[in-house]
Amino acid sequence: MNLLDDLRSLTGALVDEPNDRRALGELTETQVVDLLRSLEDLKAAACATQADLAVRLDHTVRAREAAAGVAAARRGRGVAQQVALARRESPYRGRVLLGFAKDLATDLPHTRTALASGRLNEHRAMIIARETGCLDSYQRSQVDHDTSAPADAGEDDPLDGLGTARLAGQVRARGAATDPA
Repeated sequence: MNLLDDLRSLTGALVDEPNDRRALGELTETQVVDLLRSLEDLKAAACATQADLAVRLDHTVRAREAAAGVAAARRGRGVAQQVALARRESPYRGRVLLGFAKDLATDLPHTRTALASGRLNEHRAMIIARETGCLDSYQRSQVDHDTSAPADAGEDDPLDGLGTARLAGQVRARGAATDPA
């Protein structure tokens, strides 16, 4: 069985059917919280994988178009729309998601890792990308490391318990400290 078959099987298992509702009703409070957390981690890992796949699609399409002699300025024009269709999003949102995926792949590797591991959700990872968007690649990488790198052994994770507004403020402050202009 391949990854795609595994995902389809998991999706089928998560589909809400009457028998599943009865089984959910038998869970303890602790089990419900654990299941909620596990599903959130799964969603975050899926978002990181979607970003990886969007970048791969972009590279594949651009390489095919380059081999076909398409002008460099025209390569990859339909990729964002393909991402949008695959994710059931608008064309605008497809462009945002593709840009975000490219940011994770190039300048924000710690944010990508935090997303894949469930330390961040997609919304919060997008905030980091947005708040660092005005910085150059090196500066973004610095802020990415300072914000999202895993804590050293024995230290608390700096992302734990950090609200979304506070995260945005910290990233903004780190960006300003990195580049006051």
